[in-house]
Amino acid sequence: MSRYILMASFVGAMAVALAAQAPQQGTKFIGTWKLDVARSHYTPGPAPKAETVTVGAADISIEGTNADGTPYHASYAPIQGKAVPVTGGEANETTTVTRVNSRTLRFENVVGKGKMSGRVVLARSGNLVTATFQGTDKDGKPVHSREVYTRQP
Repeated sequence: MSRYILMASFVGAMAVALAAQAPQQGTKFIGTWKLDVARSHYTPGPAPKAETVTVGAADISIEGTNADGTPYHASYAPIQGKAVPVTGGEANETTTVTRVNSRTLRFENVVGKGKMSGRVVLARSGNLVTATFQGTDKDGKPVHSREVYTRQP
């Protein structure tokens, strides 16, 4: 899996996780979220084949399969407003997320020389999270992506 795609996937997962910690939302976001690959766009690609994010009360687990079929796993414990390292995966990255309102988060993600920022919006239904971001990958090349996650029953 390219470092860019892994970084992008973790950003979306971090946003889902921090939404789960919102006191005014209770446990609404705790559960399992699946990346909707067909509705997500990665520039440049390729997109992962699949990804599932499990959000607990204090930790996050990510399981996926990259475009070439190689599985990946990562986990972390999000803290709102602080850079958080991710355990597992290919990249030693940090993500800082700041809540804008009850349904919108802004983030900054750093991997080596790469830096991306963007926002994450929770649909009013509570069943869809969309993360959009732009910046540069580890080689300084421009990236722009949109990830869509759906809540699983």
